Amino acid sequence: MIVEDGYLENDSGFYKYDFSAERFLLKGGYTQEYEDEKKIELGENVGNIFDFVISEAIDDNIKEEFSNVSEGLNRIVKEFENDDTDWYNIGNSCRTVLKEFVKELINKGKIIVDKDEKDEDVKLHLGKLVSDKTNPGRFRNTLKNLIDSVWDHIQSILHRKTTTKEEALRALIWTTLCINEIVTLLGSDNSIKD
Repeated sequence: MIVEDGYLENDSGFYKYDFSAERFLLKGGYTQEYEDEKKIELGENVGNIFDFVISEAIDDNIKEEFSNVSEGLNRIVKEFENDDTDWYNIGNSCRTVLKEFVKELINKGKIIVDKDEKDEDVKLHLGKLVSDKTNPGRFRNTLKNLIDSVWDHIQSILHRKTTTKEEALRALIWTTLCINEIVTLLGSDNSIKD
């Protein structure tokens, strides 16, 4: 839960995630003593990162309306518990979840697939959905660019054997936030203005 100035609270106190350093910061900044005693390093508890950063995005709507997607994202989180993971495989897992999301949208009638289109064309179908739900303009363009960029990025990670754990984690975060943008769009008024 965000309490103030972007800080989140858990049983241990108030923390803020520092994306540039990929670690949690204790409220009030940090010192060497803090780094030695209080910081939560990336990888020490990926579940905490997921709880703090992503849980706000995976809200009840995603869990209730897109349960397979929510389960898929949580399976990816569990992949981070094993340090022997080939991190480039996270790209494949993210791709699978995005395909599952499109499949669920098709099954719910939110996306209509033309006979000459492939069901699994994530960029095409999510792009069409954004076009259907938004007015022409900057918002539509940036959201479509976000979808394209996330898809292209996870594809590049999938084919890059040197992908690091940190890069894989960012791919998961971006995939989740992309899905959340679409779910939020579906729950909003059909005439979103720029």
